[in-house]
Amino acid sequence: MFKKMIVAAGVSAMFLTYAADARQIEWSGYTWNVRTSGSQLQGPGPNLFSDGTQSVWVDGNGDLHLKIRQATNGKWYAAEIDMTESLSFGTYEWELSSRYDLFSPDAVAGMFTYLDPQSVANQTSGSVGNGIGDTPHEIDIEMTGAWGSANLYMTTHDPDVQSPSKNFYQALTGDFTTHRFTWAPDSIKWNSYNGHVAGVANPPNPIVEQRPGANNGNPAEFLYTGPIIPEDLNEIPIINFWLTGPNASVNGPANGLEQELIIHSFTYTPLATEPEPIPGDINGDGFVGIADLNIVLGNWNAGTPPAAGNPSIPEPATVLVWGAGCGCLSLRRRLKG
Repeated sequence: MFKKMIVAAGVSAMFLTYAADARQIEWSGYTWNVRTSGSQLQGPGPNLFSDGTQSVWVDGNGDLHLKIRQATNGKWYAAEIDMTESLSFGTYEWELSSRYDLFSPDAVAGMFTYLDPQSVANQTSGSVGNGIGDTPHEIDIEMTGAWGSANLYMTTHDPDVQSPSKNFYQALTGDFTTHRFTWAPDSIKWNSYNGHVAGVANPPNPIVEQRPGANNGNPAEFLYTGPIIPEDLNEIPIINFWLTGPNASVNGPANGLEQELIIHSFTYTPLATEPEPIPGDINGDGFVGIADLNIVLGNWNAGTPPAAGNPSIPEPATVLVWGAGCGCLSLRRRLKG
């Protein structure tokens, strides 16, 4: 399920290394590093990031809080947590308890997987800056009003080429929403829903496009099968809450108010894989029994013995032993009624 422990995290075109004494929190069954930038502006934004308990905390109900806040020095600080473990292909889900449609228009909430582009290039024989789609490094869900008329964005990023992206707008009617993407080797699928519905296969209440036009009323979903799909490397899940625009740490949010992102849960479900074949299960019903033996004997009598070495079909020398075992099993069943 987990690939490796991560001691450093890539953050928007930079590589941030955590000190051994970095603050950590436990949330939704995982350990997360809480990012701090000290007095240095860092991307995205750029922003100052605080690891203080007034910026990042988990409340008594288990909800995660990230806050864009003004410190006593007058500066504004963003917030971020980075998972200490790398996950793999699968479904990533976040249940929000915030009205992101009411955020200050320059605030950005991000939930994504990330590995810095140079590390991706080093592991895939790619190259950053060559204009070729060979270093995809991020799968992203973002909530913001900073980039036009939308407030929900779904995208995957390659620093070399234009990245595919879909955006949607819905004025929410409640605090609870769920946002997910399923990452596979050949596809990424995003979906967003009203309510807390993590783990529900087909929730009945999707977020829908509300802007005028041909897409009005369509569900907020995006299936991408193109060439820009991250490989399964050591990328990590990240959640951040930050400000766009120049001098964000000085000017603060456009509406002048502290901003708070509340997330109820994060859930990861590994991508389903085909089960390993069961030796001797010739008919593929998940059991080894008389029906499988009859297939082997029928083929043998017809002069088409099983190919030697097939792990699911016994060698001729084992057929009698197998038959005896199946016969005993059948007798036992009859004696038990």
